[in-house]
Amino acid sequence: PDLTTVAVVTPNLHSRQHLANELRLAAAVPVLLLPRIATLRSWADEVALSSPLQSSLAREAALYQALATRRWFDHADLWAIAAELSVLFEELTRWHVGMPRSVDEFQTRLEIAYRARSGTSFAFEARLVCELWHAFNRDAHRVDREAAYQLRLGQISDPAVEAIYCIGVGVERMPPAERDFLRRWSARVPVVCFEPLLETGPDLSEVEQVLARAWPQSIDEPMTVRAAALRENCADSPLAGRI
Repeated sequence: PDLTTVAVVTPNLHSRQHLANELRLAAAVPVLLLPRIATLRSWADEVALSSPLQSSLAREAALYQALATRRWFDHADLWAIAAELSVLFEELTRWHVGMPRSVDEFQTRLEIAYRARSGTSFAFEARLVCELWHAFNRDAHRVDREAAYQLRLGQISDPAVEAIYCIGVGVERMPPAERDFLRRWSARVPVVCFEPLLETGPDLSEVEQVLARAWPQSIDEPMTVRAAALRENCADSPLAGRI
C-alpha cells in the first residue's frame, strides 16, 4: 500500500484526482500512500534556479522597446507583434531550434521550409526574427520561462524515486528536453510510458475509435480533412455529453 517511491507523470493536473481515486479502488486497502502525481512542469517547478527569471511580460516589454527603436513598422500594433515574437521565441527554445548567425542562412531556411515560390523573399522576416533573437539571448544570466523549465528538468534529482510512469504522454511528441529527461532517468530507474491508444479495430469502443482516428500515430492529413472523415463515418459523435 506504499507507492511513495513511484512518480507518475500525467499530461495535465486535471487528471490527478481521478487517477488517485482509481488507484485507491484498485488497491482495495484501507489506507494507500499515493505516488507523486505531477506533470513534468509542476515537478520541475519544485527546483530552485540561481539564474534570474525573465517573465513573459518583461520580455514582451523589451521586445516592444526594441521594435520601437528600430522603426521597422509604421502605424502597427507593436504590442501585438511583441507578443507574437515572444511566443515564437519560446517555441524555438522548446524545440531546440538553432538560430543561424547569418540572416541570409536563416532566410534560406525559411524559403525551403515554406516552399516559397520563385521570387518570394523572406528577407525582412529573417532579419526581424534573427536580429531580435540574438539580441535577447546575449544575456546568459537571465533566462525566460521555457529555458528555466529546461534547466530545472536537468536538475531534478530525487533519490526516493524508484520508478517513473508516464500516462497519456506520447514520447515521440515530447519536446527534446522532456525526452532527454526520461532517457536520463531510465539509466537509473525503470521508466514506463503508457501512450494513448492509437490503433483502430473492431474490438475498440466507439469512443476509442473516434479518438484513434482524430489523433493517429502519424498525422499526415490536416485536422479539417480528419474532421470531415469523422463526420462522414460517424455522424453522431460518441463523445457527446462526455466532454
